[in-house]
Amino acid sequence: MRIKRILTVGLMILLTMLIGCQGEKESQNEIQQKTILTISKNQLIYPYSESTKSQNGITITDNGDGSITLDGKALKATNFYFISPDSENSKTNHYFSGKYLLTGAVKNKCSLILCYRKDGKNINENKSDAGEGCFFDLDSNSEKYNGITIEIYIYEGAEFEKTMVYPMLNQVYIDNLEWKPYGE
Repeated sequence: MRIKRILTVGLMILLTMLIGCQGEKESQNEIQQKTILTISKNQLIYPYSESTKSQNGITITDNGDGSITLDGKALKATNFYFISPDSENSKTNHYFSGKYLLTGAVKNKCSLILCYRKDGKNINENKSDAGEGCFFDLDSNSEKYNGITIEIYIYEGAEFEKTMVYPMLNQVYIDNLEWKPYGE
């Protein structure tokens, strides 16, 4: 069961959710007891690396506000870069170090994928949102990587009829909600 409860407090949003992602090692019980506080919202740098395009039976339309519209049937797997490998925005020094939440995929039809890069090449580590959100860590001073890409990957055979997608990259703070006595 996925719990999503949103409480707006001024400009911050407090999320309590049970959520998982590919590569996440925490159990559902551990995640269920956490509070997620959004520190900065919608950190995907706009305009995106790509604009409206038609490819492999799918039309991907940049709506001019950060959202995209998907229309058609994917004859082959297709991607659209929000942050491409050759983009200036792919450098990690454009982002604060911390934990992030990537959301916006359409379950069973597409994923949002973040790839870590080192000196212009993908390293064998990525995170993906397949429709339920995905947490990942970003260290702007990492020795392991110095860049990222973020793309939407549309599955072969997926069908869309003017489907709106709202990709978001939020920096979050995660705290444990488990009760502990004073002094611990």
